[in-house]
Amino acid sequence: MWLDPEDSTVPRGAALRRNDANITSLAEILQPFAEDVMGAPISERTPAMACMSMTDAEEAIYEHPTASDTIIEEFYGNWARSVLRVVHFMGPGECKVALTTKEDSPISRLEESYEINAGPNTIILMRQDTFDYWCDEPEDESEAFWLQAFLLRAGPNWTLGEVIDGDLSLLMSRGDGPPPPSGTDVVAVVALSLQACGKMTDHHKEWTAYTAGVDAQLEMPILRFEYLPYYSDEVDLPQGTTFVKHFSVQDGVELFDNKVFEISNMEAECMDPMFRQVMEVGYLSTLQIGLTKKVANSKSTHASVSVGLDKQEWTQMPVATSVATNNQLAIVANRFNYVFNLKGGSYACDTACSSSLVASHLGKVNLLEQRWDPLEWHLGLGTGLTLTVGSFIHGCAAHMLSPGGRCFTFNATANGYNRGDGTAAFIIKNGTFEEERYAFLRGSQIGQDGRSASMSAPNGPAQEKCVWGAIREARMRPPESTVWECHGTGTSLGDPIEVGAVRKVQVKEPRVEPLLIASSKSNLGHLEGSAAAIAMNKCILIVMHAMALPTQHLKTLNPHLDHASFDAVYTTEHTAYKYAQGHCQVSSFGVGGTNGHAIFWGEKAQPDVDFRRVFLKKIMRATPPITTEGSTDPSLWDYRGLDYKATMGDTYKVSLDKDPLTGEETVAFEKEQVKDDPAEFYSTTGNHNDWDSERMQEGSVPGLYFQDITVPEGGQLEFRILAAQLQISR
Repeated sequence: MWLDPEDSTVPRGAALRRNDANITSLAEILQPFAEDVMGAPISERTPAMACMSMTDAEEAIYEHPTASDTIIEEFYGNWARSVLRVVHFMGPGECKVALTTKEDSPISRLEESYEINAGPNTIILMRQDTFDYWCDEPEDESEAFWLQAFLLRAGPNWTLGEVIDGDLSLLMSRGDGPPPPSGTDVVAVVALSLQACGKMTDHHKEWTAYTAGVDAQLEMPILRFEYLPYYSDEVDLPQGTTFVKHFSVQDGVELFDNKVFEISNMEAECMDPMFRQVMEVGYLSTLQIGLTKKVANSKSTHASVSVGLDKQEWTQMPVATSVATNNQLAIVANRFNYVFNLKGGSYACDTACSSSLVASHLGKVNLLEQRWDPLEWHLGLGTGLTLTVGSFIHGCAAHMLSPGGRCFTFNATANGYNRGDGTAAFIIKNGTFEEERYAFLRGSQIGQDGRSASMSAPNGPAQEKCVWGAIREARMRPPESTVWECHGTGTSLGDPIEVGAVRKVQVKEPRVEPLLIASSKSNLGHLEGSAAAIAMNKCILIVMHAMALPTQHLKTLNPHLDHASFDAVYTTEHTAYKYAQGHCQVSSFGVGGTNGHAIFWGEKAQPDVDFRRVFLKKIMRATPPITTEGSTDPSLWDYRGLDYKATMGDTYKVSLDKDPLTGEETVAFEKEQVKDDPAEFYSTTGNHNDWDSERMQEGSVPGLYFQDITVPEGGQLEFRILAAQLQISR
């Protein structure tokens, strides 16, 4: 047993403490003389090892624990650095100690061996470089107890050289994770922007809102519309009333700086607020790639724009109209092309809740068609605003909305969705764009339910088929899925069908770690035409931070979810996943049966890495390779680490390798043979040696030279010191 002073379980008897202190006192007495006598100073001591004799019967039943690599390395280090062994025999039995002189002993004229009868209160001090030690327990099987410790020289101080080369990625990430896409048909996300409920006006505030667990649902503001005349708590049979009085509110949708876009006051006054949001949020994205209105006025760009949306409540309101404004659906995208002089395609897409994902997928397909008139980039947007109480009255009549005014995604109380405001956008380019890229849009696919139980009922097999299409395009395997952003409207029928489709994809192959499942609708409600755009923005942030985000209002899992049959976790806290890179997948399903799925790949932004520091830490943590060969004698072990007895100037080449299959890291040390530099020496010349050259002697300290000089007659000494180098060959 080691008497480790930091281990509270070690016995602290008075006799043990006193005798352990005696070993320390011996070390302090010997310390001033150790370097002169033994050539090595004593810098520290090991904790004392308490030893007790055992009978043959006791030894037969004693469990010998297997020493770990760390314990073996620590023991070898103490043995290699040991200068003296101190053994204090405390009795009551008498042990027999044999000291055998080593062949390379620095002391001559010693006997081959010495035997000592070590009775109570016998203390043996033994030089480790002179003797091999052996102790036999009492022959009469009486009990014996002794303490043993080593007095150690200081270990060498190693410094890392200037050259570090090779694959530096080994020093950067927590793990490899799913690899990025390869080839020429990759799509990079180079800009993203949004203005939405929850005070989310950029992706930094968006990330803060998600990690803080924001619930953006507010009571319907009177500045938007007055709901109280239409409100009733009647849920079963609403008669032209709404039982919902909350939605996710975006502030300031009535504000618009039309002069930035060179739009007249008259046109701006009549513009649908969703169209204004498209202009503002789209511009926030183009600014990130350097396209301003001033630049657009002087040159055109071959780029395309798509907008997903599914309602235009503005046209149902008693507002001013203008031919110049033209709030037709197509104009929502066409106006952006017109204002910013974009010559690529321009279209609006309405597939209900999946509109923005379908629009972005079609834009991606067009972007990848590089044979004829290739696009520079594509801007994909989604927009949705709640402007009238009428949409709530109709939603309550169809029992589509939740009386709780929330999306209780995956929860046992899931009973409908709630609406929200928001516009989101991203820009994609064909290529890797290492310096600009937020993430890769690795794959996407769209599809339709076809014949189902009803036109609005979800279709699990159709959803699964759509997911497989995106996975095949991404050229990945299901276990490489990291985070799954579900459509997750919070309906008792839709959530179980969606999770069932996810399960059928994931059970094809075993996973290494659980799939992390979440949904942003628990934070923001259902943004309908913009729902997928907001969700895709969230996916991009997830892969940028390598962290899954929490689902709100999840207290008790919906019992109909097929979650027990595959390895998945429904996140209720922000959860960092295993690797610094991974995938986030998002599904979006329209009420009419149009489905979409997209897959994003990204890696966590790495800070500036001090490669020297990280490499040095890995070297120090690594277990040097030691082969014991079944022997208990450390002198017979094969040790290939840094030499504990290294001297000034010794250098090693250190290699760090990682097994691609197991991920295990190994460190190898190879001592380098360094050619000797010309030896430095000094000479004196003066009137003491008739101005001849006389070499000085080396002192006991490196860099110190001396010479004994006789002062000439007359008592005046004149001399000079000459520096020179002597070439040494071996």
